[in-house]
Amino acid sequence: MKKNLIIVSSVLALLWAACSPEDLKTYVPVSNGEVSSLYGTWKGTAVNQRDVGAEAKGFPYKNEDMTAPLGFTNVKVTLNGSASTPSNFTIDYGGSPEFFGFSSGNWKVDNASKVGKIYLINTAATDTATLVMGSYQDVLNNKLSFVQTKTLLGQPAIIYEYKFSK
Repeated sequence: MKKNLIIVSSVLALLWAACSPEDLKTYVPVSNGEVSSLYGTWKGTAVNQRDVGAEAKGFPYKNEDMTAPLGFTNVKVTLNGSASTPSNFTIDYGGSPEFFGFSSGNWKVDNASKVGKIYLINTAATDTATLVMGSYQDVLNNKLSFVQTKTLLGQPAIIYEYKFSK
């Protein structure tokens, strides 16, 4: 028994002495919700269409992947700005239908430090597409997701979920 206690004690002492903490790395804060993290050209990767009425009624075909039918992988969105001020945008549809109905204009956000909504305003300032931001974590991984809700008589009818990458 005494022999086992000595062996166990020496093994524990060896393990304790072998463990040492690694040097701590300095913390570098990353702010991925700021408007400046959205600047640049984003290429379309996927778009999904949800039919709110079909979901409520339990119909089939509630969700449809519209990436191929819309040719969404050809779409490029360029968001320009300086510091914390968005300026203009362009959309190159690359032969796909103009699902926003315009291809250039100005854009703004609801909060420059933590973007929640992006407003794409056409050049004539007669139409606006409101896009709700997805995950901030995606932006760190050079991905961007938006949700756009189209309404009918004031009620949500169709929801589009757009995904982009840099």
